Amino acid sequence: MKSDRFHADFSAMPENAANSGHSTEELLLFLDTPGRFPSWIAPLDGLAAQRTVVAEEEAVFPYLSMHPCSAVLTTDDSVLRLGTRMPEFFRELVETYPGLTVLVVCQQNIDPALKKAVLHADRGKVILVSAHEDPTVPVEYLRWVLGLQEAMGERPAVQIVPRIEQFLQEDRLQPHFQPIVDLSTGSVRAYEALARSRSQSILGNPGLLFAYAARKNLHRRLDAMVAQLAIEEARQLSSQAMLFLNIQPRSLTDVDFAERLHAAVMAGGRQPSQVCVELTEQEDSRNHQRFLGSVRTLRERGFQLAVDDFGEGNANLELVHEVRPEVVKISGQICRHVESSGLARSMIQAVTSIARDSGVRTIAEFIESESARQLLHDLGVDDGQGWHLGRPMPAQIWSEERPAA
Repeated sequence: MKSDRFHADFSAMPENAANSGHSTEELLLFLDTPGRFPSWIAPLDGLAAQRTVVAEEEAVFPYLSMHPCSAVLTTDDSVLRLGTRMPEFFRELVETYPGLTVLVVCQQNIDPALKKAVLHADRGKVILVSAHEDPTVPVEYLRWVLGLQEAMGERPAVQIVPRIEQFLQEDRLQPHFQPIVDLSTGSVRAYEALARSRSQSILGNPGLLFAYAARKNLHRRLDAMVAQLAIEEARQLSSQAMLFLNIQPRSLTDVDFAERLHAAVMAGGRQPSQVCVELTEQEDSRNHQRFLGSVRTLRERGFQLAVDDFGEGNANLELVHEVRPEVVKISGQICRHVESSGLARSMIQAVTSIARDSGVRTIAEFIESESARQLLHDLGVDDGQGWHLGRPMPAQIWSEERPAA
């Protein structure tokens, strides 16, 4: 680099830097106005990289968690509107994703606040380049440092992550239901409601959608919306089957959430005893006492409780101890190895033994074969869930299928 460390000098870079990149990559463009691309974007059409556009900083982090990228490209405008959050934005990016390059493209003179924010991050990973005089500079940087070559044939796709408020307002969500099957009898004991998108969108990925909502502090709204839609659609399912609703512990810190859920269930024609609230963790609950108060309310109203992903980390162990659920769902990350790992089998057998002694029913996730189903049954697991037993589908399809237990 030259003495001005905020600008890229490609000729000064060692040869191995140019060859250390990847041939097929994905770039994340963090732009203020994704519908109007600045002029320096145009040459990117020639690079062999898929591009995804996000318009809000809250979408950057969950997207990177789901889809690792080579670089985050952003204009100075989109970063400057973060204001005092700029240093935190850069620090979190480089600390959370150590292999990432953050390229800030300045369209005018570099703003002093932006330069100061970059100084607080790793300058080797957050780089300022100017496209003011030469709009080809950002693309030349990508070619040199990331090793991206000219694309052949059709130009790579550009995907856009919409603003989540717009996504939710446009009624794009539709619940699908996945059966939970008794491993002894093969009958359907319950259906789990899962959020799916009606339209083609990156936010149709549930992991990205819920992580994005959590960063935007919209987790309660999203949980309530999915639960309401699921309760309405579940009218088409057998009333004998339990309905599992995924709720984040953070949502239950809302003092009215449990009561509103109870009202929605009653209005949907079900009794609370036919509904199991499945606690899924995106983040820890911020107000633990308020969360426990909501749990007591749910129990008083007659709901059952389940803890998801049991076996992953200490948090779930504490949750089981405090909530005393009727059901624990053994993590699919363990169950998927049941046929190949003796350790996984020992862990599952230990969980089922403890659960049986405590009067807790167990569900194994990620069952993808008949041999895995049989083995999990032999290990003492009560119920199962996975593509081998049934994929998530709309309620109407299941209503025409097999009866519930």
